[in-house]
Amino acid sequence: MSKHRIAHPAQHDSVGDGVRRQVYRYPHPLSLARDHAEAERIRLADTAAYSSMCATWGRLGGLTTYYRYGPSWFRLLALRRWTRISPEDLEAARERR
Repeated sequence: MSKHRIAHPAQHDSVGDGVRRQVYRYPHPLSLARDHAEAERIRLADTAAYSSMCATWGRLGGLTTYYRYGPSWFRLLALRRWTRISPEDLEAARERR
């Protein structure tokens, strides 16, 4: 019984992509980009810069919602977030608008 061997990234890959029989000698550029982005996200996850960035994006989303839908809808969303009203109450308020 022979096991399927996965080639080392710097070695010749005898299997290829299975469609055009393209042979990769190195990791695919998209997988490299994905792996780099994931490593960067993990590296920044515990830093103050990441927390600040998340807070900034959250603030921007909140301001956009406030100006787009108005203060009354924003207040209802806040009440829902803190479980002061049920999802059904929020849906009823949406239907009334």
